[in-house]
Amino acid sequence: MIKALPKDVVERIAAGEVVERPGSVVKELVENALDAGATRVDVRVDKGGREVIEVADDGGGITRGDLPLAFAAHATSKLEDVDDLLHIASFGFRGEALATIGAVSRARIVTRSRGSADGYAIPCEGGVLGAVEPAASPQGTRVTVKQLFFNTPARLKFLKSDPAEAARCLDHVIAAALPADGVAFTCALDGRNVLTIPAAATRRERIAAAYGDELARESIEVHRTLDGLHVDAFLAPPRLAKARSVHQEAFLNGRPITDAGVRAVVKQAYREFLAPQLQPAWFVFLGLDPADVDVNVHPAKREVRFREAQRVLRALHHVVLDALRGADLTARADSAPAFTPSMPSQAYRSPPRPEERSPTETIVRTFEVDAGSSTCAGPNTPAPAVRETAPLFDDDRPPQPAVPEIAPGRFVRAFDTYIVAPSGDDLILIDQHALHERVLFEELRRDVLAGAVKRQRLLLPQMVEVGRSRMARFDDVAASADRLGLELTAFSPSTVAVHALPALLARARVGDLVEAVFDEARPLDVALRRDQRDLEERLHSLACRGAVKSGDVLHDDEVMALLDAASRLPEAKACPHGRPTCVKIPRGDLDRWFKRTGF
Repeated sequence: MIKALPKDVVERIAAGEVVERPGSVVKELVENALDAGATRVDVRVDKGGREVIEVADDGGGITRGDLPLAFAAHATSKLEDVDDLLHIASFGFRGEALATIGAVSRARIVTRSRGSADGYAIPCEGGVLGAVEPAASPQGTRVTVKQLFFNTPARLKFLKSDPAEAARCLDHVIAAALPADGVAFTCALDGRNVLTIPAAATRRERIAAAYGDELARESIEVHRTLDGLHVDAFLAPPRLAKARSVHQEAFLNGRPITDAGVRAVVKQAYREFLAPQLQPAWFVFLGLDPADVDVNVHPAKREVRFREAQRVLRALHHVVLDALRGADLTARADSAPAFTPSMPSQAYRSPPRPEERSPTETIVRTFEVDAGSSTCAGPNTPAPAVRETAPLFDDDRPPQPAVPEIAPGRFVRAFDTYIVAPSGDDLILIDQHALHERVLFEELRRDVLAGAVKRQRLLLPQMVEVGRSRMARFDDVAASADRLGLELTAFSPSTVAVHALPALLARARVGDLVEAVFDEARPLDVALRRDQRDLEERLHSLACRGAVKSGDVLHDDEVMALLDAASRLPEAKACPHGRPTCVKIPRGDLDRWFKRTGF
């Protein structure tokens, strides 16, 4: 038999989508405050939000006549007809938040509307609405939510510890505060104020208040409009990267969003400067015509769909990549302590593990994102497929040189591994292997893509044992190797003969180069753009094997030739595997270390 569900059951089902945990309540109430035009939002959370959540604002308030509808399902002041769904500019619009919060808690609203002399209050306990009563109130609204999930005890079992839930609540306050220009925020956890952001704070100052001074101070600031997309961004340098994807926040028209496409293209832009196992920190604020985005995807409203995903993501990728290329990302031997979260986060999270910091993986300058893969994604949704295409944009400005200019004879070699030299007010340390690897990689890629790899023929073929199982793939391997400048023939069921090498890799061990090409799983066709990443991975391997090693002695003219080659590259801040090629120590740090100043 089909029958209509009782009202209280419907409300609790809806609450399961909108109010997953205390942080969800904080998010919805703060967004309501911002929609009401608040210039100040104060948040209080006790016992991880189980006991008390209170959000007070100085916005427009609610009139006495509208107050009974505040806890009603699908009642809202933000939409009037179906056409409004096509260009949503407010945070809330579904009319579900207060109704579902009231259904699973003991809630109370106290409010005074703008221009009114009187304030009013209305309670709601487990979905049962009380009467409107007079109440003293400043202009604005205060929503108090007590004993969350008191009537759904099964939900309480899935909550984490009080500190963990409090940290999530704080995260939602921070996410709302970062893009909210002109709005002051405070957040108190168990009676202790952990976040204060003045209304006049800039976005950089808001990031500093939430995540610490170093991250805010060191981040590259970007303001740019491209192809209809406005981008304000703060991009942390590679040296502040972590093993975990923390401090990666995206906003669209002031709304925090979780979008796999945005995360994928920002990570792609960092690929030239960051090792693949590390995650950069970034804050990206996007501005887009509301008609070009659908935010009505999920009740939580963090997932979105772009109408023209390709255009939006291409523009974002180019803006971020261009900003990184134009910045000085040379690694520094910093005397300052490593980055740790600011006080609010530390109080409710375990301290992050110390991680090794280094820049770059491979260079991917062009991409295409499948429109069907989306832009609409939860935290467990895989990133959209990325394919190589023709270049989308020209660079607007030249990159910063990775290696400062060093005069002949003004350097020394340390441990036959590092080149050490003064440059201006800095002391420069260069890893000869990492820099040579980058030089070889860039020059090999240029020659291979142009089909003009210079070869050095061997006077006598050199035999390399590869094994019978590998020889089963010889035809494919030989064809791929030939495109890379390595000429092979089959000599026996387990041996290949090497007749020529790429001239750039003439000093490499022949056996190492053969191992590199046989290690690849499938044939390479550099004429196909989709194989660009495969090509780069193979060139990484060849360049690493062909580069000078730690312990190799370089003569002065070889050092100068290496530095000259690096100076002509578009990017040489890191080797293709992500290690920095150059580290600079400011003169001021040296003076402090030797107690010449600051004591």
